Amino acid sequence: MNIQNHVNSFLKQTLDANYKSASRWIVGFSGGVDSCVLLHLLAALRLEYPKIEIVALHINHQINPDSQHWQEKCQAIAQALSVPFISHTVNVDNQNNRGLEDAARQARYQAFEQTLKPGDVLFLAHHQDDQAETLLFRLLRGAGPTGLAAMLPVSCDRNYLLARPLLAVGRDEILQYAEANKLTWVDDPSNEETRFDRNYLRHEVMAKIRSRWPQASANIARSAQLIQQANQLLELSYQPIYANICESEQHTLDLAQLNLLDEHAQKYILRMWINKNGTPYPSEIMLDRIVKEVIHAKIDAQPVVQFGQWQVRRYDGRLYLMGRLADFNNNKVMSWSMSEELKIAGLGMLCAKEKRGEGLRPASQGRQVKVKFRAGGETCRPHGKGKSQSLKKLMQEYRILPWLRDRTPLVYYDEELVAVIGGWICEGYQVAEDEMGYCIEIKK
Repeated sequence: MNIQNHVNSFLKQTLDANYKSASRWIVGFSGGVDSCVLLHLLAALRLEYPKIEIVALHINHQINPDSQHWQEKCQAIAQALSVPFISHTVNVDNQNNRGLEDAARQARYQAFEQTLKPGDVLFLAHHQDDQAETLLFRLLRGAGPTGLAAMLPVSCDRNYLLARPLLAVGRDEILQYAEANKLTWVDDPSNEETRFDRNYLRHEVMAKIRSRWPQASANIARSAQLIQQANQLLELSYQPIYANICESEQHTLDLAQLNLLDEHAQKYILRMWINKNGTPYPSEIMLDRIVKEVIHAKIDAQPVVQFGQWQVRRYDGRLYLMGRLADFNNNKVMSWSMSEELKIAGLGMLCAKEKRGEGLRPASQGRQVKVKFRAGGETCRPHGKGKSQSLKKLMQEYRILPWLRDRTPLVYYDEELVAVIGGWICEGYQVAEDEMGYCIEIKK
């Protein structure tokens, strides 16, 4: 089967079955030969999918001095194919010592997230040689079965579908197609620099392996496919257990149910949970820490294990997966005009929307609106409650998570506490049915 027929078959077997209503196919377009071939192949199939718009999405990482020139060349290639072109310029943050490759990848996927809409399909040009290198790279890092499954041809963990139609196609076939169709592409010289782990593996290790075993890439990629199939069967067997342990609305795990499992099963459930939340897999070391330091922590402890930009915490018999909390100063006092959004560093934007019959009564003439945070000793009486209580007890009663209590905005009129955002409105400040009130929320 030639490469064109292969891609057409892939689309019919996967996308037609799962994404018939997709309105846009977004091609991750670096300008390299792989993405140029993929864009050319999909553009050639437009007549068979007339309702779908094909878009080339280029991410300018600003790492190479020629990055702007590459972007312009990519735009010209897309225009020659009559394909709409979108570009995003990103800043690659390598301050966390993750390595430049990983930092660039994170920046790239963040840009994808910003562009893609629910129902879109993101096409990436990973091929068979990439798959073999990925499996070998993860093997060297000590990955388990999930990691060794490498890249999936189709996945929908996010709000869009991710498709890799060239995953069973070798790089030699891609080059042959590009030359036969007289395509032009961008050559990134950094792809030859063996100081990067992936390039070292490609040029120094896989090249030698293929010189001895010419079918190595195909065979290794086939192993990844077999591991994927085994993982699918394993996940199917664990799905009923996972459904019993995971609370679907908050995506938390029930510790009592989790503790009925042995450690191997606990780790598998944790991997499923983390993957279904769209979070990068933690290492085996981190999984060990989650089991020992969080699941098996003392009842009164408030443990946390952090991996990358994510944290696992425990509260009231449940496990929580959340983004790392930003640095935050809870001693600040801010004046607020409720008609405008209030930016709170490390927290987000506080915004108030007017709505009839709901929310907080506006401040009377002359009273100043302030936003503060818990300092200790505060008391108030929530609307409908019989008596005043300490803010500490009320936050426990209203099940505000412990790590968010000092980060919960408190609204004051002058020096009187009138509302706890995400919790309650104080007695005397809840609007009546015929009054206009403020519904307040935090936007990240």
